[in-house]
Amino acid sequence: MPRYQNKKIRVIRMAPSLLMLLAVSLLSVTEAAAQADASRQPDPGVGVKAAAAARRHLETALDSDNGNIRWNALRAARTLNEPWIAEIVLPLCDSPDIIEQVLALEVVGNTDPVLGKTAFLDVLTSGERSLRLRGLLGLGALGDGDTVPNVVEIMNEDPDPDLRAAAARALGDIGDARASIPLYEAIESPFPPIREQAVEALMAVGDEGVGEYLVGRLREDDDPGELEILGLLALIPDPSLVGLIEPFLKHDDTNIRTMAAVAIFSILERSGYAQP
Repeated sequence: MPRYQNKKIRVIRMAPSLLMLLAVSLLSVTEAAAQADASRQPDPGVGVKAAAAARRHLETALDSDNGNIRWNALRAARTLNEPWIAEIVLPLCDSPDIIEQVLALEVVGNTDPVLGKTAFLDVLTSGERSLRLRGLLGLGALGDGDTVPNVVEIMNEDPDPDLRAAAARALGDIGDARASIPLYEAIESPFPPIREQAVEALMAVGDEGVGEYLVGRLREDDDPGELEILGLLALIPDPSLVGLIEPFLKHDDTNIRTMAAVAIFSILERSGYAQP
């Protein structure tokens, strides 16, 4: 047999050993990488211990006799949503200090609004605007339809128009159909933010007739509020309204034509339709 053939045979016979060595090397590299990844993963036990220590510290701060410590803890806790915090903070919702009371209401609204229902309702009659606002926000987060009459009262009678708009928004957050009639009445408000929040709230409570109602208003010959109504229609993501608004692109008033064009684009955008 030629000498070069013997060499070839020896190379071939050595190949399985080389492959085995390569496989072992790759396995070692893979195991080392896996160990490195595992070392970077946090130890669950460490997280539990840290959370327990953090809770003890926060509980102590929120229950401190030092007002500055409590305020700082309340401000920081506004970003959390841990339900246990509400139990500690709830007594502060009746604090004689307005700032502390405002912060406490906000924290309870974010952490456990169910627990804060009574506190939210109580501050709706407060003379402090900031407290009434936090009460509305809390009731919106709570989402309890039984509170609709309380919120409607604010929407209809509060001396602050911004709070009346906030009440309309809270009704949308609550999402109860019992708010529909008062929200339709709020559309007649002379204050634009109230009208806008009322329309959005009606959509939030599932009222599908608000677009048709506004188009009917738009067609009334004796209604001079075309610009305002077109602006409200722009808030409704209902493509079927586009064809009803389109004739106003030929209106004699340039401002009405412009608002009709904006309303059409807004409706299409909100509906997810592709733009031309």
